[in-house]
Amino acid sequence: MNDNLRPGHVPASQRPRVNFAPRQPIPIPWPTLLATLLLLAMTASAANALEPDDILLLTNKNVPQGRRLAEYYAEKRGVPPKHILELDLPATDDIPFDTYEQQVVGGTRQFLRDAGLEHKITCIVTFWGVPLRIAGRVNSPEDLAELEAIGNELQLLAASVEPWVAELENHVKAHDLSFTSAAGNDMDALKIRSDTAWAAAIAISQGMTNPSQREAFDTSMRPLTARLLGKIPQLERQLAETHELPEPPHGVSAMPPGHATSPASAPAIATREALAAESTPLEQVARHRLAAARLQDQRYNRDARRELRDLIRQDMGPFQLARLLKAQADYFQTVDTAAAFDNELALLWWDYPRSKWFPNPLNFKAKVPMVAPAIMTMRLDGPQSGTARDIILASLKAEIAGLKGQVCLDSRGIPPLDKHGKTDPYGAYDQSIRNLEKLLNDHTLMSVTFDDRPELLPAQSARDVAIYLGWYSPNLYVPSCAFSSGAIAMHIASFTMASLHRQGQGLWCRDLLNDGAAATFGPVAEPYLLAFPPADEFVPLLLTGKLTLAEVYWKTTPATSWMMAMIGDPLYMPYKNNPQLKIADLPLALQHIFQRREDGTGPSTATAPSAKHDGNRIH
Repeated sequence: MNDNLRPGHVPASQRPRVNFAPRQPIPIPWPTLLATLLLLAMTASAANALEPDDILLLTNKNVPQGRRLAEYYAEKRGVPPKHILELDLPATDDIPFDTYEQQVVGGTRQFLRDAGLEHKITCIVTFWGVPLRIAGRVNSPEDLAELEAIGNELQLLAASVEPWVAELENHVKAHDLSFTSAAGNDMDALKIRSDTAWAAAIAISQGMTNPSQREAFDTSMRPLTARLLGKIPQLERQLAETHELPEPPHGVSAMPPGHATSPASAPAIATREALAAESTPLEQVARHRLAAARLQDQRYNRDARRELRDLIRQDMGPFQLARLLKAQADYFQTVDTAAAFDNELALLWWDYPRSKWFPNPLNFKAKVPMVAPAIMTMRLDGPQSGTARDIILASLKAEIAGLKGQVCLDSRGIPPLDKHGKTDPYGAYDQSIRNLEKLLNDHTLMSVTFDDRPELLPAQSARDVAIYLGWYSPNLYVPSCAFSSGAIAMHIASFTMASLHRQGQGLWCRDLLNDGAAATFGPVAEPYLLAFPPADEFVPLLLTGKLTLAEVYWKTTPATSWMMAMIGDPLYMPYKNNPQLKIADLPLALQHIFQRREDGTGPSTATAPSAKHDGNRIH
């Protein structure tokens, strides 16, 4: 097999020398974690399927056709007109990193806050004229100087905190001779030492039966609490105990504060003096969170980053400051910071390292803590401005009548194990197609065209195709199928959505849409095989008729802040009126999705992909 014809393959001479470990979520301090858990507890039981008023329609004011398409979609699907947002964006496939930060993330966050939609919107749809891809970050000399200063402060911070932690440990030892300190002097180790000592101190206090002794002990702990925890976390703890803790703004539900930005015209920041002047703990916490959110919304602004450091330094304690410093240092990373516009936008409210990819928090197998809401994103776009209108009409028609047609699956016959008995990444994906073919034959009456030869299906191999999934031809589109109206067609290959408008071979997403498909997904650049939804997860969920297209895609796509995007009507449910699979016929892991939706139980017990990466796929 030609080594260049592999999903996710890049010649060694062009491949960056990078350790492709997926990014990990930033740890959350207990007061903020408590706030997040309270918010989730309030909203989990009310979780419903995606509805029209959960959707924001995002357009480019420099491409008027996009606005008209958004208005057309809003009319057809019942999306409130006030849910249309126009941003000042370049009318190109690519948008600079800084422009995305300032105009897109900042503008979207400010719009949602001002419109009272911050806690409502769960899906964003981008339209014709919105860029496909975000360029990688480029640091200026001023950025590099700030990064160096942040690194220096992090080093000095550990040296200043260690004596406070040692004092706490000694205080605990004076009351519990059996207490043993943890080891280490960097900030991560000091946090563990501090947490260990605090846990022991709480146990000591709770074990005291004499009220006077307990009061004396608690009083002696207060100076250390003030130094190590900070003012606001202490107030948050008090409010949590009295059930008065306010709902945090999106973007400050996790610490350190987030990456998002907003225009320079954002409201004035509350000063530390104003915070201190508030008379009640509830007012102080609320004002602090508002100040932090507004500063986070200007993360692209050097002065805002400095003010945020000052605010956290003053109010949140050294460990929170360390997390913020690390997050701001991550913001200056440049390696592998390019991404699909839509895929990055899913993490609108998150703080996360931008280099490489981040596990999709919405994936049904995810074990990523939901420290902030993740947003489903979809795109109504195509080779011509009228393509989006065609997609909308075809989806509505097929949804009412029930999508008709066969399934066409083009496997390549690659064994799941290599000659040494180890998992072959290409074989593993190929097996997901074979698994799907078996599931369809065992549990549906659908007609299935299945091919497992290495060669691609030749042109005009199948007619009346409702669902197509095959691979791998990155450089040449082959019109293997004639599609039914409303068809969903996916081809697994690199660069299939590198553009929707320019000429050239191998742009499968463009050509599938030109040939009548109403939905497709693909990468805007080199994705690696890890980026694609597995065939035996995506298609079975779709066939149940229980989930919208946006939900199906976001429950099965593995990564965010990376290269994938999906085109289609987010509310499209092609098998709503003629489901082809019963939930009971799904693999057990997929059944858990619906159990969780119906009874409000916690995270799925399905095993998440491990973090190991071999350059092709997480497996």
